[in-house]
Amino acid sequence: MQQKRLAVGVSLFMLIAVLAVAQQPPQDKSKRPSPHETAAVTLKGKKITIDYGRPFLKGRKVGQELAPFGKVWRTGADEATTLMTEIDLTLAA
Repeated sequence: MQQKRLAVGVSLFMLIAVLAVAQQPPQDKSKRPSPHETAAVTLKGKKITIDYGRPFLKGRKVGQELAPFGKVWRTGADEATTLMTEIDLTLAA
């Protein structure tokens, strides 16, 4: 019986947490510290769009203070880059 109460309590907590997050107003993306860009192309009548954030250098130099050579770093800024396509693509390294 105690396990059932615990499961109900956890489920209720998760529901409240999800509802609280869903109720938050949308973020004003114009106030992000890094600019966001969109690039799009139409091939054979089908659109390919990529939306990405690019970090401001803010006086830093790439390979030194920003993304030092030999260190792991993440590309982009803020949210993850999104790629939307209306056509099949083959990506290869």
